[in-house]
Amino acid sequence: MKQFVIFLLSALSKLYLALKKPKVIAITGSVGKSTTKLAIAKVLGVKYKVHYHPGSYNSEFGVPLTLFDLRAPDNAKNPIGWLQLFFKMVAKIFQRPSYEMVVLEMGADQPGDIANLTSYIKPNIGVITAIQPVHTEKMINLETIFEEKSILAHRSQKVVLNGDDQRLRQLATSLDNKPLKTYGFGEDADWQWSDPRFSDLGVSAQLRHGQFTSRIQTKMIGVHSLYALAAAAAVAEELGVSESDIVSQLMKIEPMPGRLQMLRGKKQSQLLDDSYNASPQAVLQAIKTLKELPPRKKIAILGSMNELGELGPQAHKAVGAECVDLDLLVTLGIDAKQYLAPGAIEAGLSSNKVKTFDDPYSAGEFVLEHLNKDTVVLVKGSQNGVFSEEALKVLLADRSDESKLVRQSASWLKKKSQAFNQR
Repeated sequence: MKQFVIFLLSALSKLYLALKKPKVIAITGSVGKSTTKLAIAKVLGVKYKVHYHPGSYNSEFGVPLTLFDLRAPDNAKNPIGWLQLFFKMVAKIFQRPSYEMVVLEMGADQPGDIANLTSYIKPNIGVITAIQPVHTEKMINLETIFEEKSILAHRSQKVVLNGDDQRLRQLATSLDNKPLKTYGFGEDADWQWSDPRFSDLGVSAQLRHGQFTSRIQTKMIGVHSLYALAAAAAVAEELGVSESDIVSQLMKIEPMPGRLQMLRGKKQSQLLDDSYNASPQAVLQAIKTLKELPPRKKIAILGSMNELGELGPQAHKAVGAECVDLDLLVTLGIDAKQYLAPGAIEAGLSSNKVKTFDDPYSAGEFVLEHLNKDTVVLVKGSQNGVFSEEALKVLLADRSDESKLVRQSASWLKKKSQAFNQR
């Protein structure tokens, strides 16, 4: 049934694209895809009717459903649900299009995923954010990840790449005369950031493009978040958005739920919510961001990083080593307990500053005892078996902010309840 559903989704999507002819901006990479998607959609929205899915609808099911602005059936194994969905898709093919441009996120958990998606979706612009070790259980190694992600560049009419990524710079040399833009902090980037400055309000930095320069106060927390904004600027310029409109829109973009979002904690503390997911480089960037915030007591709740295969132990120990100068390290999950916590202690963090837990609720209750008005708490971890966002619920000053956390739908809450014994 799965393959039949995928076949129909791709066939109907191909027909929809052929008839409606929206411009397609497709994004892939190891980190930052969702934030880059949001940024691109927001900047393009100043001039065009733009459609995107706010969640991570980036799979062989999610991408075609995004084109039709539909969601998968609640019960993915119910053929009646899929049949009803296909009727809705057919109906939309004959309706007036509701958007001029669509921004798609393309994930790749295994070799062939990007190739399958781009077999019927031909992007006008392909964006690759970075190449890093994630989903290595099925991807085997970093070279396999690079080969898979680079397919998007070869199959897109125009390409936008993170110019600070060594492998993507190499990829750029293989694209012949295909139109190409780069972004980052490097001097050769077409859209270049420099001189970042930090505050609780967000990062400000100088953005340069050719003869144009402007200092932009963003609402993003963390220097690495600026990559998404620069990618959006590069795409928008390519599609005719003025530099003044690009700047004004970049200043309005706010962090997505679970992606370095600052929330108010109890006892006048601050919570840095980066709980959406976790890969080694993303966790290291989050720790770096925590350290760059104005001086105060700094605590990290770090969960296990899933799907790393044989790289898992080494990656967790490396993350632990970066926690050596924190005031308190709290871990969630088996791998974090076995490797991350010992890695921090081996690097020099006192063992009385390290605490391990199996569930996020206990971790949150422990950290609550250590909060005061000078405390900032970073929360980050993978999804299944970790669910670090649940620790935030214990720490939030305002319960209404629970709506800003990731994975709060009824189905996710049920899954978490089962994972932690109906707690």
